[in-house]
Amino acid sequence: AEKDCASSVRLASAFFSECSPPMGDHWLPRYFQTLWARLPKAETAALRKATFCCCSVMVWNNAELFLQCCEEAKCTETLFQVWMRSLGLAQSFVDHKLFMLAFLRFYQLACDRKLPEGLRAGLPLLVQQMVSESRKVISLRQKGNVGEEADSDDDDEVDEDKLVRRMRGEPDGGDEDLTEDEGDDDEDGGEASVGAGLRRLAPLGDVDEVAVLRTTLTSISDEARAQTEQWMGTSL
Repeated sequence: AEKDCASSVRLASAFFSECSPPMGDHWLPRYFQTLWARLPKAETAALRKATFCCCSVMVWNNAELFLQCCEEAKCTETLFQVWMRSLGLAQSFVDHKLFMLAFLRFYQLACDRKLPEGLRAGLPLLVQQMVSESRKVISLRQKGNVGEEADSDDDDEVDEDKLVRRMRGEPDGGDEDLTEDEGDDDEDGGEASVGAGLRRLAPLGDVDEVAVLRTTLTSISDEARAQTEQWMGTSL
């Protein structure tokens, strides 16, 4: 059943990957509600990874609408806490690319001062993870490992402190211990926003993630650049 659910979620990812905004906007809230309702019950790494990859695609498609759905469900901080703790699930080039693009989109919103207040405190971590994912993407590109990898974790079970106490439904300290697969170690007129024009990019497979990251980092303000360099611990 979980394997079938993961396949369905990957199908949803493919749908949003091919949508140019605003084509998917009507469906995004419905899919978000379904994913959020199912995530606390996920028992396999495969389903959780598929869920966060789908979230990443939806964020790239329309980050503001995605965050609006989070805010309406009052799950923004909990969702992102679980997401950050699930990054080890990413194994393939596509996994890392999706995570990188999602974090990049959030970073663009932050530069445009559109990130929800509840996430601003976690912006340094988000930037660090964006950089980490970008390095993995570049490394995999250099090695030529850019194909879709088959899931090897379909039967793996997960914990993450019982999926952060069943997504803050609390308590859930009993039951058997679950072990997680850690994965690899490894336009308006007027003033343009950092992400201006990028939402037209589709399908997602055609997006040059490194070029988009470069464009974003060269278009931010001096203040944002200084703060970003501080978080990254290096100069841009």
